[in-house]
Amino acid sequence: MYNPLPDNHRYKQLDSLRGLAALTVFIGHSIGSVVNTSLLTKVQTTPLSILFNGYAAVMFFFVLSGFVLSLPFINNEKPLSLTAFYTKRFFRIYPAFLIAMILSVVLKELVYNEHTMANSLLWFKQYWAWHWDQVNLKDTIRALLLIDPGFNKRLIDPPVWSLVVEVKMSIILPFFILIVSRCGALVNVGLFFLISYLAYRHTGLQVSVFFLGVILAKYQQQLKDNIKAWPMPVLVVVMLVSLLLYNAGLEFLDFHLKPSYVLFSNYLPAIGSCMIIITVLASKRLSSLFERKVFVFLGVISYSFYLMHFPVLMTMFSIIVNRFAYGTQVATAVAFVITVLISYFMTIFIERQFRRLASRLVKKHSIFNTCNIKATGSLKAV
Repeated sequence: MYNPLPDNHRYKQLDSLRGLAALTVFIGHSIGSVVNTSLLTKVQTTPLSILFNGYAAVMFFFVLSGFVLSLPFINNEKPLSLTAFYTKRFFRIYPAFLIAMILSVVLKELVYNEHTMANSLLWFKQYWAWHWDQVNLKDTIRALLLIDPGFNKRLIDPPVWSLVVEVKMSIILPFFILIVSRCGALVNVGLFFLISYLAYRHTGLQVSVFFLGVILAKYQQQLKDNIKAWPMPVLVVVMLVSLLLYNAGLEFLDFHLKPSYVLFSNYLPAIGSCMIIITVLASKRLSSLFERKVFVFLGVISYSFYLMHFPVLMTMFSIIVNRFAYGTQVATAVAFVITVLISYFMTIFIERQFRRLASRLVKKHSIFNTCNIKATGSLKAV
């Protein structure tokens, strides 16, 4: 069988963590239909809510992107080519996104049936309760551009709202890398608070979350060296605190307190994500746990899984729920299996192939490998 794993995969543990985070997004979108509402409300105030805290998972994705994309450039003389970086990011993000959007439209138009969707699934029904007209057609076309601030992000595939953030942050991330690589710890921390303040005032909250990932990349080796010297009880306590911060938005939050919501739902999960990433990388036992094949596989397909899970859930709920005694549970299980299968093939035939194409373009054509940035030195065209 064709192996979808990258040939030179450096941190399998991080792939596994990303896969588990994507799984919690799936659970978060489906659990309200599977579990009794009153029971779910009670569970949300317990540590078990980490199993379906989808928003915290997205904050983890953002931190991880800032961290992983910065690693090759942040602490050495390897130049960061702006054109190569943007080319690789485009081919990493856009082809799978485009295929997911096309498949979502196909599912909506040919398989999904809004009339057979159970009344208990009103939260789901609201998303595809529209029909093609001039406005929705224009919104769909704008959605394909991803970066357009005017489109309805939840029109076809609601989770793609995070890709809009990812694309915008990919544009400015090289400059974050340049700044963080040249500044000391105090300045970088100060910049983090400044960016957080400005982002809060202008509703661009996730900017500082990416910046936090870049800072983590710069100091990851020092942090890992320190953590490796910790005794096991200390490591356990730190990991528990990490999980507590990561899940803080659901465990303790009064959703009516809007200022607190910003703090709890964005920054505390981001800080918890940083602690989880660095602790897993530093601990041999945790690294070994997250290098298991089932976790790594889930991580490798996680991007396509994230893109496809919601449209598949919508479709399966519409055609299965009213046909079985435990329809929502059956629909959720079927949706999970189908999403994994679709994601596997998208990883092999879309993601992997377009990543290879990007690498070939960068190697063969100088236009895709110009305008280098170094950690020390200045910007120059090559």
